Amino acid sequence: MAPSSKERIGEQRAAYLAGFARSLARWEDVLAPYRGAKLIAYHNTWPYFARCFRLDIIDVIESKEGIAPSPARLAKLASTMRAQGVRVILHEPFEPDDASLLLARHTGASVLKLAPSVGSAPEAVDYASLFDHDVAALATALSASSN
Repeated sequence: MAPSSKERIGEQRAAYLAGFARSLARWEDVLAPYRGAKLIAYHNTWPYFARCFRLDIIDVIESKEGIAPSPARLAKLASTMRAQGVRVILHEPFEPDDASLLLARHTGASVLKLAPSVGSAPEAVDYASLFDHDVAALATALSASSN
């Protein structure tokens, strides 16, 4: 770090962290009504997101990346989803969606495409907008599924 920039950099860091803390509080408030919601994910992409917002990802569709789930696995997941009341399947926008759509048809769940990283959805142009998009989309899907 350049000694002459130390103060400015420190101020920018503090401003960023304060803004991030406000955003995190807002995201937590939006998802608070859905704490403990049970979800299925296509991949094991969401454990930190789920932990942060106190969501429960009970299983994943594709347990080994690149290997499609077997019919027996899909039948077991459908049974688990019905038994545990899973109403939303998290899915990455760039993954094949046939297994997720099949499960949705057999369980009444909805498939929600969330952006796993900046740039993976048009709305996710930076870190904050990534979370703005994913949190809002998930809250909408969970709200609709509880009606």
